[in-house]
Amino acid sequence: RAGQLSIASEHFASFVVQDLLSREWMRFNALNSGKVCILATPSGEDHVLGLHLAAYVVAVHGHNIVWLDANCPKEAVAEVATSASATHALLSFSESYPKDEALDYAEGLHRIVPSSTQLVFGGRGCPLKIPGTLSFRSLQDLSAYMKQVR
Repeated sequence: RAGQLSIASEHFASFVVQDLLSREWMRFNALNSGKVCILATPSGEDHVLGLHLAAYVVAVHGHNIVWLDANCPKEAVAEVATSASATHALLSFSESYPKDEALDYAEGLHRIVPSSTQLVFGGRGCPLKIPGTLSFRSLQDLSAYMKQVR
């Protein structure tokens, strides 16, 4: 962001951090017995570093993760929410994700996801203040919320 790294260096650094985070949250996840939480990014969103950070937060608080990865159609999220009886679906939006697409995706997902699944949006590009959903711009706020989920 500060222009001090080349694109290749930034990609490599992101990969190393994602690899570390994914190994750690998967280690916790294997032992967890908490609520089922889906994690994904919306269609067209390929940035997953924030999603891995969120997965770590969710796993540290004892919840089970169903990882749907990047670029996930809303219909797939809704289908898995139903089949896995997920209590939460967490979607990560980078700040480069188009704001109008973020809003369309979030509102469309809200219409089709089971009412028993709480939608949680995060990241600098996430839509805010959609009735019936939660939005967090910081991992600290997400952590405080996940800590209280029982």
